[in-house]
Amino acid sequence: MNRSHLESVFSFDTSRINDTTSDWLRNATSDDIALALNIGCAKVACLKSANLSNLSLQPVSSVKSPAVQSGQIGEAFVESILKKHFPVVTNVASQSKSGDLSLFIDHQKIVVEVKNYTNPVPSSGVEKFQRDLTTTNAAGGLFISLKTPIIGVTTSYILRFEYSGTKTIPCAYIVSSDESAIIVAVNMVSQMIGAMCELSQELSRRDKITSSVHILADKLDDLSRARNSLQVSVGEITTRLVKNSCEVSIAEGNIRTVIDDLKTELSDVIINDMQYVSNGLEKNNNFRKQCQKTKDRVVEIMSRLHNTNPSNFSTIWKLNGNKCSYLDTWFQFYANHIDISMPATKVTHDVLLKLVEVPNRKISWQSGEIIITIDDNTYEYILAIIG
Repeated sequence: MNRSHLESVFSFDTSRINDTTSDWLRNATSDDIALALNIGCAKVACLKSANLSNLSLQPVSSVKSPAVQSGQIGEAFVESILKKHFPVVTNVASQSKSGDLSLFIDHQKIVVEVKNYTNPVPSSGVEKFQRDLTTTNAAGGLFISLKTPIIGVTTSYILRFEYSGTKTIPCAYIVSSDESAIIVAVNMVSQMIGAMCELSQELSRRDKITSSVHILADKLDDLSRARNSLQVSVGEITTRLVKNSCEVSIAEGNIRTVIDDLKTELSDVIINDMQYVSNGLEKNNNFRKQCQKTKDRVVEIMSRLHNTNPSNFSTIWKLNGNKCSYLDTWFQFYANHIDISMPATKVTHDVLLKLVEVPNRKISWQSGEIIITIDDNTYEYILAIIG
């Protein structure tokens, strides 16, 4: 009995039968087909009489939408990055009002929110993140959009403070899927948390207020070094991190402004004494070996630096061996010459071109800093950089 014969006997469309069943029909005997029809008829009757309410159907709500799947992919991606660098990382996306991930650094909790949208992240997502910061009692926050800008916040990177009912929380908002950018953002939030903790502890003890300011300044130096490191690697990460560096600079300036305001309000301050610094320099063997002209130039440069920062009343010159430092500038004393190092960002284009033309290689660059030997050829350019 072949397929054409079946179509002549039974009134159904055999084109809807799959290939396996069709092959069986071509080779089956009439007895085989009769047996199959008898067995099949019983099964069909049983199915028609069954109570469909007893069938176990999968709830629609349990089927994950593409948006939920995309969010879980983004959370897993960021979680894998964080676990490479930090030991305590937990996925809390299934818990309400908890963010997506929680991260502990030095016993301080950082709440992480991850967005893997194809469209810009709306302000409602940021508002939920801010509410989660309060309910989780977080010390810091990190909001990551892997693909798209965050509406009303940033298209690249920003550091800012969020305010809960009882405290101020440092947060980083970043638009990037780059591992290095994410880790740098976490470290910056951690540094800001550490700085705020140190300041809070020391401000509660008025007799140690000056030490508190110096500890915060050291933390700020760490943040500045992280920014310089970010600038050095910007070519390897992406051009977008250039904008991020500018945002970090703004944050650094804001923190310095806060520190300056604190110093102005506090009565216990240390006033700079340039005469004390000059006397201290004479105790250095390499400094005493220099000619009087070189000594006078070093003191003049120090005075210029001091005058350009008149509000830093509690900042002191630090003399340590053959090195003397002031904020982001330092002097290195050698037996036959003295070098000065300053951030390369302070050097204008015109001054840089003139320094390059100085004979005998009196300048060099290292880790975002420019190092200049103080002599007749470079003295005026150094003063021009200081302003």
